[in-house]
Amino acid sequence: MVDESVLAESAIKSEESDKIKTSTENTKDAKKEDIPIRPRKLRGELLCQYNILAVALLIFIGIYFSLKKNVAEGTYELRDGQVIKLGDFDPAKHGPFPRCHEHHGEHYDAKTDSWVQNSEIDLDSMNAEEIPVGHPQNKDWQKIVEKRLNEQDILNWKIIQPSLHTITMATLCVLIGCKHAVWMYVRPHESDEDKHTE
Repeated sequence: MVDESVLAESAIKSEESDKIKTSTENTKDAKKEDIPIRPRKLRGELLCQYNILAVALLIFIGIYFSLKKNVAEGTYELRDGQVIKLGDFDPAKHGPFPRCHEHHGEHYDAKTDSWVQNSEIDLDSMNAEEIPVGHPQNKDWQKIVEKRLNEQDILNWKIIQPSLHTITMATLCVLIGCKHAVWMYVRPHESDEDKHTE
């Protein structure tokens, strides 16, 4: 025969377990009721902002290709739009050699009659006047750069476009992220088709 005390203890444990389960379910229901209902227009706003993001991305891709310009091989386009041969590139007038030039990152050393890497120069042990032509820190070239920056039109499309691109894409991404945070937090309405996303 089964001991009656064992049966009584088992019944008490079962009753306590049912109470805990019921309490947990009630707590979950209460917490669920505390969460606000998902706004009906939220889905449309999210989809609309995604469409705006896609359109903005396509627009900026189109702008990129419109600004891209191909020049003939062996030539280089200066900032003023003038196209010259790479062999006619003058570092004293145009600055350090561009990437497409065979002496990019180099300068001519008249003492040794050879080309030297700009990175091999110890700038700390040299005066500003001693820095050779073709080096980015050359004194005369720095003056040209400073003058160019002072005369530059700040409303130029090439200057505005990168900033506009960054601000637009960042703003849209932040807005979409905020909308998604709301979407994930709130609970759907009982009659909503997206109830399964709760």
